[in-house]
Amino acid sequence: MLSTSTFLALAMQCAASVHPDTTHEVARVESGFNPYAIAEIIPKVKRKPGDKGVVSYFPESKEAALKIVKNIE
Repeated sequence: MLSTSTFLALAMQCAASVHPDTTHEVARVESGFNPYAIAEIIPKVKRKPGDKGVVSYFPESKEAALKIVKNIE
């Protein structure tokens, strides 16, 4: 997981025009600060009724993330 100070330093470099509180909350909600978090978007034609169309993965390492990406592809 990214520390708050590391995240804020990166956010200020990458999104200088966005308030740090906003980037902090987006990252917290979307990935829990997991730098390897992956969201797989399921095409509408492949979704089952009632499905959200997103599968979230939260691997704990780069290697695990790469395996997930390979399986998705």
